[in-house]
Amino acid sequence: MDQLDAVCPIFCEREDERLFQVGSGVLIEFRGCFFLLTAAHVIDELKDADLLVPHANNVIKSIEGAYSYISPSVNRAEDFLDYGYFKLDTKFISGLKEHFYFVKEHDLGVEKSYARRELFSFVGFPHRKSNTSGEQVSTDCFSYGTYHAELSEYKLLEFEQDANIVTKFNRKNSFNLKSGRVELPVLPHGISGGGVFIWPKNILETPPKNRKLVGIGHTWNAKGYFIATRIEIFLEAILRNNPSLRYLNLTSKNARM
Repeated sequence: MDQLDAVCPIFCEREDERLFQVGSGVLIEFRGCFFLLTAAHVIDELKDADLLVPHANNVIKSIEGAYSYISPSVNRAEDFLDYGYFKLDTKFISGLKEHFYFVKEHDLGVEKSYARRELFSFVGFPHRKSNTSGEQVSTDCFSYGTYHAELSEYKLLEFEQDANIVTKFNRKNSFNLKSGRVELPVLPHGISGGGVFIWPKNILETPPKNRKLVGIGHTWNAKGYFIATRIEIFLEAILRNNPSLRYLNLTSKNARM
């Protein structure tokens, strides 16, 4: 397993309704505790439903742990901060490890700024690849290659650079590394809460194995922009809500190899 195996699908179950996939999440281990990071609008579903993830013995199980998230404003679609997390119960961890990897602290990338056209992978589970038949559920993970947007595009979209990462994706000119062909990938609806991984400066293989987790996705629009909350926003929220974990200073230096 590697860093991208930390991305998991999140399902929603509401009384008298069919189970459906609502988004994605990313598992991390931070200061000795285990967390599931996602977008706040995914956690919004808990108001009248249950959120579940794949667990031991191929069972989809309700997420066990305390959660914290940014409450919506008048209209969630207009929010420029969209993040939340679960602090997972210890007994819930082992079942997740049957399927997924927890990103370690040294694989988290915290940077002040990103260079023009720097490369990123947006990873998640598009809901168009999810299928429910009776009690059986199937889904598939996709990685979308993107590059860093211009500062002018941050301003155009009205997203602050110190809290978000904005990248661009050309769906009509996407290259499938497995087939070696230019192919039109599945639309990325449903990958909200998935991971954003930055490529290393020195690329020795494609795709590289040593990508750092730098953000959690929350928005994709038809103009080809992927938008994510920076990972340090999550870490600062975790430390603020769990002061006992604040025994090491969070660095803002370049964390890439």
